[in-house]
Amino acid sequence: MAPMCTITLARTMSFSTYNHSKHAMASWVHSTTGFNVFEHTHTKGSYPNLYTIGCFGVAGAVSGAALSIFACPFELSKICTQVSVQLLSDPLFKDDAKRQSIAASYQHKGPFKCMGAIVRNRGAAGLYTGLGIHLSELFVLKILLELYHMLMHKHCSPGRCRHSPILFDI
Repeated sequence: MAPMCTITLARTMSFSTYNHSKHAMASWVHSTTGFNVFEHTHTKGSYPNLYTIGCFGVAGAVSGAALSIFACPFELSKICTQVSVQLLSDPLFKDDAKRQSIAASYQHKGPFKCMGAIVRNRGAAGLYTGLGIHLSELFVLKILLELYHMLMHKHCSPGRCRHSPILFDI
């Protein structure tokens, strides 16, 4: 049940952040340069330009960064739970009581209990172990996804272009 709730919350947060960032960036571009990003985007026959790519790219990056900050503790708890099973059965760690104890503290627990164990073993900052990798992955993927979505929206009329729904599930 917890994974479904976190995925739903993450997706909702991601799209809400993207939409808010997109409108904030478009407003900033319009007030700074006088160029209306949405008007240009919805004009038939117009092509993406530096303003539209920048607006949607930055919105995707902000959305990816926000999602990374939210999702990192959940991803880490999932990984710790999976790795703890392997560590407890690994012959190299059989003689190390401290490592066995730490690995056992993550085993067979839900995400929130696992996060509690991470905080006990590593401190609150431990929940964000690997955030840099997570940020770079989602940051780049969300930028590319939003640019792809913008191009697909611009050049494909409904029902004419077929694209994989998997691409929108990143």
